[in-house]
Amino acid sequence: MPQEVEIILGTGLDVLPRIAKEIEEGKRERFDFVFIDADWDNQWNYFDWGVKLSNGKGSVLYVDNTVRELLENGSVGPNEKDPNIDSLVEKVGKDERVDATVIQTVGSKSYDGFLLAVVK
Repeated sequence: MPQEVEIILGTGLDVLPRIAKEIEEGKRERFDFVFIDADWDNQWNYFDWGVKLSNGKGSVLYVDNTVRELLENGSVGPNEKDPNIDSLVEKVGKDERVDATVIQTVGSKSYDGFLLAVVK
């Protein structure tokens, strides 16, 4: 019976280079869908790795809680924006490797949403 889920323990930025090496060695397939829900200080790094490890054109990256982060760091809404912070959305918007959009949701946690990117 094929294995459906593999759990890899470790911090993301330690594990991702190992996964990249396994892909290069032909031991692992590239990814068609990447779900990112991690610490915000490293979101761009995770996104960048997601694109690098993707299967290429048509692969999808989903970044959870994007709108909430935009509200908290002042990129949108009433809070003052920290001029030293480029939001993930700003960085992805400048990334020529993908087309992306942000979708806002409203629910029990108030306002939130996600970023959805498709590799070109």
